[in-house]
Amino acid sequence: MRYDLFTLLVIATFSLLFPGSLSSQADETLPIVFVPGFKGSKLEDSRGNLAWLDVWHALGFKQSQLALPLDFDDNGQQLGDDLHAAGLLETVGFFPNVLAVDVYQADRRFLESLGHPLYIFSYDWRRDNMETLFGLKSYVERLLSDTGSKRVHLVGHSMGGLLASACMNSWPHLVQSLVLAGVPFQGSINAWEGLHTGVRHGLNSAILSASVGASFISLYSLLDWRPETLMLGPDQVNHLDLTSVKTWETLGLSRFASDDTDKSAYSHFLQTAISKARDFQKLANFSEVLKPRAKHIFLISGTGQETSKKLLRHGPEAVRGWDVNSMTSMEGDGMVLLHNSRPTSLQTAIKHLVIESHHDDLFLKPMAKSSIQEWFANQP
Repeated sequence: MRYDLFTLLVIATFSLLFPGSLSSQADETLPIVFVPGFKGSKLEDSRGNLAWLDVWHALGFKQSQLALPLDFDDNGQQLGDDLHAAGLLETVGFFPNVLAVDVYQADRRFLESLGHPLYIFSYDWRRDNMETLFGLKSYVERLLSDTGSKRVHLVGHSMGGLLASACMNSWPHLVQSLVLAGVPFQGSINAWEGLHTGVRHGLNSAILSASVGASFISLYSLLDWRPETLMLGPDQVNHLDLTSVKTWETLGLSRFASDDTDKSAYSHFLQTAISKARDFQKLANFSEVLKPRAKHIFLISGTGQETSKKLLRHGPEAVRGWDVNSMTSMEGDGMVLLHNSRPTSLQTAIKHLVIESHHDDLFLKPMAKSSIQEWFANQP
């Protein structure tokens, strides 16, 4: 485009009178920060060895010690090990694009196509989510300082959506908008599976056994604490308090199901883990203070997939006394029930898309992709 002399003079005068106003175009495209879910970040040890997750882990030829200590330091933080987050877990296979299972590679590529600079917040998904939340805050603040942007768009999947929501709840001045998918705002039965029966990955049932999972405070942040979640019998309603350590011990849940557990050590850890998890869950659910910002929140939920809805004591597929798989509903995404994917407040104020999809594919279904593209086309 050619400009005549008069136009150039107007532009020059305007820029002198209102410095920075013409450069605002550069600030309009705000960065996207993607927060993956539980198990969605690679973990490495201090020597650079991959501890989570490669094909040799999945085939059972390689094991990593992922369990965390059950003790806390003087500041109330769980003691750690030498593992640290090492980027987004994109694929697991022999080669990145050949003989590989996609984890987050397709999601990353889609988010990169939206026309906003994309950044990944990888984190140690085993640790207390409140601790990780402050890490996310620091990451966003550094990013804003480095890029000169005023705010970021947070995109969160599953547990990463809880972290993104808690970030906007706590520091709304840092966040322009939220796009969330498959978020267990009110918990997930599958988290009980991780704590009580363990989760097999490929041929490997040891790497995330129940004993290992029980040491991750983050998993307790994903629990559905409603008493009716646990069925003591087909027609028996449970009124027990699931936030009580005594209830866990009485029902033989998690490490209390094992005779070789140091029950005293686990009881102390569990009490602290429950307290921390409950505090985080409250923070992750939208507060009424955010009502004026509700139009900047876009939630995607999945349905049509067989999803566990209750734990049944001594059910037909019981493991260590509890059956996670027999009582199911099609009103969910395979991991999170549709009801539980809704926040406890602002349900009618936020944009909410429900699609038929599995938990892992929520960003990639055509209707979701077109809706997200439209969302960001109308965002700075």
